Amino acid sequence: MERNKKTRFFAVVLIAILTLFIASVSLAQQRSALLFLTDFGLKDGAVSAMKGVAFGVDPDLKMYDVTHEIPSFNIWEGAYRLKQTASYWPAGTVFIGVVDPGVGTDRKPIVLKTKTGHYFVGPDNGLFSLVAEDMGIEEVRVIDAEKNRLPGSEKSYTFHGRDIFSYVGARLASGQLEFEDVGPVLQGDIVRIEYRKPTLVGNSVSGNIPVLDIQYGNVWSNIPYELFEQLNPEYGDIFEIEIYLLDELVYSGEAPFVNSFGDVPEGDVLIYYNSMMEVSVAINMESFADTYGVSSGPEWTIVFTQKTPKISGKVTDIDKYGNVHTDILESIIQQKKFEIGDIVQIKIGDKVIEAPFATVYGDVDRGKPLIRLTDGHVQLAINYGNFASTYGLKVGDTVTIKLEEKGTYKSELEIRHLVRTDNRADYDSDEVFANFREVRLGNIGSGKLYRSSHPSINDPRAPYASKLMESVGIKTVINLSDSQEELLKNLQYSKYYKSIYDKGNLIALNMGVDPMSDDFAKKLQAGLLFMIQKEPPYLLHCVEGKDRAGIVTALLGAIMDASTEEIYADYVKSYENYYKVQPGTAAYDAVRKIISDLFVEMNGGKPVDDSNVKQVAMKYLTEKVGLTAQQISQLQGKLK
Repeated sequence: MERNKKTRFFAVVLIAILTLFIASVSLAQQRSALLFLTDFGLKDGAVSAMKGVAFGVDPDLKMYDVTHEIPSFNIWEGAYRLKQTASYWPAGTVFIGVVDPGVGTDRKPIVLKTKTGHYFVGPDNGLFSLVAEDMGIEEVRVIDAEKNRLPGSEKSYTFHGRDIFSYVGARLASGQLEFEDVGPVLQGDIVRIEYRKPTLVGNSVSGNIPVLDIQYGNVWSNIPYELFEQLNPEYGDIFEIEIYLLDELVYSGEAPFVNSFGDVPEGDVLIYYNSMMEVSVAINMESFADTYGVSSGPEWTIVFTQKTPKISGKVTDIDKYGNVHTDILESIIQQKKFEIGDIVQIKIGDKVIEAPFATVYGDVDRGKPLIRLTDGHVQLAINYGNFASTYGLKVGDTVTIKLEEKGTYKSELEIRHLVRTDNRADYDSDEVFANFREVRLGNIGSGKLYRSSHPSINDPRAPYASKLMESVGIKTVINLSDSQEELLKNLQYSKYYKSIYDKGNLIALNMGVDPMSDDFAKKLQAGLLFMIQKEPPYLLHCVEGKDRAGIVTALLGAIMDASTEEIYADYVKSYENYYKVQPGTAAYDAVRKIISDLFVEMNGGKPVDDSNVKQVAMKYLTEKVGLTAQQISQLQGKLK
């Protein structure tokens, strides 16, 4: 019996201990961290008094300091330091903020609960503006100071940090006071401090200077990196910096955007992302704020303007020639101040391409890239080439365009920029207007081969080309440009052209403009074999009859023993017809270089002259196009 009594006694004691332990653990779990922020400094006992009140509420509270070095009465800086800190503390944390120049007046004492579950206790004077913006407001209650204040402090009016805020904050953090029991819900919004919000316009992003990095004199802005990144900055890009106090310019200068301070020499200005991931300015190993007399607050504005404009977009379409169309609009290009004649850098993944901002493909040499506007958007192209396949682009890929040199290509454009009209009266003859002519290169016989602009499309030149082809009795047409679908739509514009099609003597090849591509070679093979099967007179044409038709004509002339001068002159003749380019001019030489460079490329980069031009063409037609020697011989026979 005695043993049973002892057993029961120990069981009761054990249960009591366990109950007390569970209760203490539960209470500890209910407690939240309590943080203090003030402008009191640590020279007197004000902060200690506040913590003493909190300790008296609950000796087990964990208390920490944000800072007590907020400049006197500087509500704005206190607001920013709360913003800077609060998100790193867990939900349930209670912050006591006291920067309270209106203490004892009718400003309201409040507790603000954010959507993130954090609590802020202090005066409703703008101190909680920024955490409210960042974290969102769940609810705000006005502290009922008759019920919720340090007992015995009723006659104290100038130390609410001790008498009300510390007391209420400690009770909230310890779980002794529920948020709903703080006092009535605040009617309306909290007091907010007005300041310049971050804004992006064109190449410039602007914002406020909320605080300084006090220890080092770095200038922090409120411009988040997400907004700054819309300028597509790269490390090393140069920005102009302007800093204003209200409307007065305090500082103006240029600096690179870099990763960290040591990326520039000591004493140099730099732009970087601070620990808040906001754009900031510093001097390596010196104080920017002291050097240039810059401070912080809602009245301070900072502007960053990109000296190297940049814009990004997506590939939306790749046409049959390999030209790349993007979603970068002409209006954005104008806003970013890109202009015809600029040299730009095109970045695609890890590839970087330099190209001029041009108007037409012929503004660059054959095989060279360019950027141009078409139908209100940016297009990337290679003159006589396939941009998409050359640089491995597909729809959806990102393209970034950055200004490399301003206007340095304009002089070249003045040489190359050729102007034509669609008015027949501006040209000497129907043949010149339609770019229609007989080809008599080398041993090509009379009445065998002709070249022209398109005779059967909705174009002012087409009726003239159609009439001329009929007048010379064209029997076979090699349409280098149209797809089968395009051809069928275009037949309506010329009865004679359609009659040739109806007889089965017309082939549409839908060729690109890059003779070194497999697609061009394959389609050229089909066209030349078609010529062998059919009878002359032959007509070669594309849309304008100058580029694709010019290349094919040059190859045929070469295998028919034409000289390089004959071949090159015939190629440029189309530019004489369209643009009135004259021999001996820079423009004439630039166009001539397109066809001469092509033969050099076909020859593996080696020079081409009269002694080897035929061999170069023969090798291209056999090795690249896939014709046999017998088929080339048959073709030569047709053209004699």
